[in-house]
Amino acid sequence: MAKAYTISEFNSLRKKIEQIYVRVKDYLQKAGYDKWTRVYATVNHGFTLTPNIVETINRHLKEARELPIYDFLEEVVPGMNYVYAVLHEGRGYIICLEKKTCTCHIFQIDEILCAHAFVVLKRKYFEPDDYCSNLYNPIAMWGTYKIPILPLPDRST
Repeated sequence: MAKAYTISEFNSLRKKIEQIYVRVKDYLQKAGYDKWTRVYATVNHGFTLTPNIVETINRHLKEARELPIYDFLEEVVPGMNYVYAVLHEGRGYIICLEKKTCTCHIFQIDEILCAHAFVVLKRKYFEPDDYCSNLYNPIAMWGTYKIPILPLPDRST
């Protein structure tokens, strides 16, 4: 349940746990899903999961639709360079490179490239490192282990 990327996947796993032992389900719910699950994490999820690319694009064009046609085109055309659709295993995914989101939610939750975003970046010859969180760069990784970790003393002391 903690690793689920979609609410439907989370609910499916929750029902399985409920069938095994109801008290565990109640305990996990009281702990607060937002504290231990990906799908309910309090991060910006960007796009909502939708199989219809038109719905996603329309949401981004809401303000631009009120503009005169020339201004509309100037507003929309540059933004369309960042929105892509990828078909993977029979499902469609919408990737927005500008906002670093994908409808699979992996890109925005883990802040690292999902397979769908990676395909787009490779096809467009963009540098994948620019689209991952700084937490994953080598300097940050070295900084994590910069502070020495000392072993605990013997229990008797």
